[in-house]
Amino acid sequence: MFFQDTSWADYPGNVHLSLRELTELVPDYARTTVCCMHLDNGFDLAKARARGFQVATDFLISTQK
Repeated sequence: MFFQDTSWADYPGNVHLSLRELTELVPDYARTTVCCMHLDNGFDLAKARARGFQVATDFLISTQK
């Protein structure tokens, strides 16, 4: 598993990967090994989970289940 700074904001020069970029870079079969963290306001947790990613919130890792 690895943790990735992930942002809902998607613009050139963003220091975090956007969810769109992360989705394009990580194949479906590997997404359960990626945990999105340091999320910005408005980040859609449900969309990240629906795409197969895990999400770190309040120091806990929430899974798709």
